[in-house]
Amino acid sequence: LEEKGIDVDIKPVENIAAISKGAGIPADYQGCHTLILDGYAIEGHVSVEIIQELLRERPADVVGISLPGMPTGVPGMGGPNLGPYDVYAIKKDGSATVFAAQ
Repeated sequence: LEEKGIDVDIKPVENIAAISKGAGIPADYQGCHTLILDGYAIEGHVSVEIIQELLRERPADVVGISLPGMPTGVPGMGGPNLGPYDVYAIKKDGSATVFAAQ
């Protein structure tokens, strides 16, 4: 992320689920990492290109995006990429729709 111009300040926390829940991310879409950026939560191993797409579009009804689980081959995960994997937009009402594929 830093190589692509996104400042990162890593803060280990005791309960990542509480951070995700507080940001409006339902349990089924919570990831192993949470990034809070410009008012959005980014959950899991979402590519920088999709994060940049979120920041360009700035959907008003979305609290964040999520790539649930830890699929192989995505940024930060080893192994072959068996995707494409769906990245979900999490709306303020808790519902989710596919935002992009990576």
